[in-house]
Amino acid sequence: HILISIDEPDEPLSQLEYKKQVTTFISHLLKAFDEENTFPAYVWMFTVNEPPIGTKNCHSPYLKKTTDHPCNDVLKDIFKASSFPPRVQLLDNTDISLPGKDQLIDDTFAAIALRIFVTVGKGVKMWRDAGISGGIKGVTTNGVLKPNFDLVPYDFSTLLSN
Repeated sequence: HILISIDEPDEPLSQLEYKKQVTTFISHLLKAFDEENTFPAYVWMFTVNEPPIGTKNCHSPYLKKTTDHPCNDVLKDIFKASSFPPRVQLLDNTDISLPGKDQLIDDTFAAIALRIFVTVGKGVKMWRDAGISGGIKGVTTNGVLKPNFDLVPYDFSTLLSN
C-alpha cells in the first residue's frame, strides 16, 4: 500500500491548482509504482485533516461550497470523476475528523489508524486467500517466487503524457 496524506500546502493554492498538483502527483506514483511490479499496488489518498474555517488554501473555489475543507471538496471531486485505475482510492475521514479540538485530535488519529489497519488487513487476507504473499525476497504466488525488481530513482520532473 502507498498511503498519501497531504494536509495544508505550504503555499496557498487555488482549488484548480490543488486538483492539478494532486492529480499529477498520483499519476507520477502510478508510473513509478506500476501494478505489475509493485505488491501491493494500492494507492490510498487521505482527506485533509485540517479545519475548513480560516483556511487560506484551495481558495478561489470552482466547486460548490460545503462544510468540508475546500481541499477535501477537490479530493472528493477528483475521485468521483476519476480516471485513475481502481487501485487508487480516497480514504475519506471527514466523518470523524474534528481538527481544531485539541482534546479530540488523538482520538481522531487513533480512529484513522484503525481504519488503515482494517483496510490493509482486508487486503492481506484477500492476497493470502489467493495464494499470494510478499516478503523481503519478493512476492510468492502459488509457491512461485517473483524476485523484487531493483529500485531505481524516479524523476518526478518527468513530463507525463495523457
